[in-house]
Amino acid sequence: MAESNNFLTLGINKENAYYNIRMAFIVGVIVLAITLIGLIVTIFYKPVLGLNAWGFVDLIVLAILTYGIYRESRVAAVIMAVLWPIEKIVQSGVLGGIPPASLAIAVLFEIAFIRGAIATFLIEKKKGHRKQARFKQNLS
Repeated sequence: MAESNNFLTLGINKENAYYNIRMAFIVGVIVLAITLIGLIVTIFYKPVLGLNAWGFVDLIVLAILTYGIYRESRVAAVIMAVLWPIEKIVQSGVLGGIPPASLAIAVLFEIAFIRGAIATFLIEKKKGHRKQARFKQNLS
């Protein structure tokens, strides 16, 4: 039976937690692809999206965090949920603003990252209960 939904879990329960983690991972892969394409265009054509050599560092950090989300890491999911809006604020400062369509997509991506972070905590609780039950079974 599903737990009751409350404000802090945003309607995420243990049954749909894996779905939310998978969505955060897919969004991370999309962000990686967009960043990589932007870097390639910047290298061979002209600067795009305010990207420069630091974009490679950003790409590596995003790849590590996306892999962490795939591995259901709470730390990676929380860092990604915090890092994404910071990157958008910096990008806004570099470009002098973000177009409304890009802002809407960025907000949807942030929602996916937040839901993924919350889901990783629910998954950890679930795993912790299993470990605790196994430990109690070994004691008896």
